[in-house]
Amino acid sequence: MVASRLHGSQIVATTHSRQGLALLALGLLAPSGCLRDDCRSWELGCDDNVASFCDDEDALFGPYPVVRSADCGTNTCVELESGGAFCSPTPEPSPICDGAPVRAFCEDEAVTLCRAGYLLSRRECAADEICIESERACRGTPESLGLVCVGSEAHCLEDGTVAHCRRDPEGRAYVTSRGPCRSGFECISDPTGDECRGEPAFFGVACAPDDPWSERCSGDLRVICSGGWVIRTFDCRGCVLSPDLRADCER
Repeated sequence: MVASRLHGSQIVATTHSRQGLALLALGLLAPSGCLRDDCRSWELGCDDNVASFCDDEDALFGPYPVVRSADCGTNTCVELESGGAFCSPTPEPSPICDGAPVRAFCEDEAVTLCRAGYLLSRRECAADEICIESERACRGTPESLGLVCVGSEAHCLEDGTVAHCRRDPEGRAYVTSRGPCRSGFECISDPTGDECRGEPAFFGVACAPDDPWSERCSGDLRVICSGGWVIRTFDCRGCVLSPDLRADCER
């Protein structure tokens, strides 16, 4: 028999018999010790502030339901009418959750997650971040990087990294990502805009400076050129240049 308990996000399993270990290896026994077909027939809910619930376990032949349990500790175990339970940091339903079954949203610059009317989690955005409703995430502000973002665009930063900007439906600008260019690329600024670009010689191709868009094959690499620079590369099994000068991958 195998017993399983979820501590935070970690599952700790203990094996009590060789037979149980064999069943687990075959995928016939769930980590909770129940047969996978019996998971939803178990009495799931709260027991001494421990929440038990059905979850999906990945296996060789696809996912199957298993029973897991989580010790809620200082949080409160909440039972669902549909069966199962979860841990909530609040003992009573939260008015900001509006009774929704599952809801993720921004509230006072914090990413908030609710379930069955109870607050599950709330993450305050940092001082240089704003909460973006469409992404349900905290994102950096352009001002924190000394940028002025007009729309969806890239900006080269003084440390050699590149920042990408976007505007949400409300018109607020935010930074979607920031980091170094990929190997072989560097962030280049010119009147057409900032972008990560690579020297054609590095990728073993030649790009015409006056060609706004062209494609090349370099071994198993599909290369996209623009204005004399490499702007994109794709790993490609059997890259072939077609008569219309498009680089295609053999299927």
